[in-house]
Amino acid sequence: MGEAVERYVKEYAKEYVIGEKVIFVKNVMKNMKLTMEQALDALEIQGVEREQVINRLSE
Repeated sequence: MGEAVERYVKEYAKEYVIGEKVIFVKNVMKNMKLTMEQALDALEIQGVEREQVINRLSE
């Protein structure tokens, strides 16, 4: 049971972090008038996280 809870917590934490980064990107885009790519670069969001943020922004 402990492993299942640990996996759930880790997955929840990952989703939370991605959600926060989506908010950061939206704010940077709006306030600095940047494209999504420029905002992602400015925030140094790379790799898998970048793909996840792009997917969320595309929803």
